[in-house]
Amino acid sequence: MSGSSKVRNKIDKLSGRARQAFGEAIGDRRMAGEGRRRQLASDVRGAGEKLKDALRSGRGRRRTVR
Repeated sequence: MSGSSKVRNKIDKLSGRARQAFGEAIGDRRMAGEGRRRQLASDVRGAGEKLKDALRSGRGRRRTVR
């Protein structure tokens, strides 16, 4: 995962948390739900990037069977 992707995911997650908390504080269910969706989207993107990195790191290795 590139550094810019990590930063973007962190910013999205934090903005989602803030939006969710603010929505819950003022009683706006739609805003709170949007915050939860942003957090989930950030988590899914991060998991996808981690999976992609894991596959790339294992690509050059060959497994020897004895």
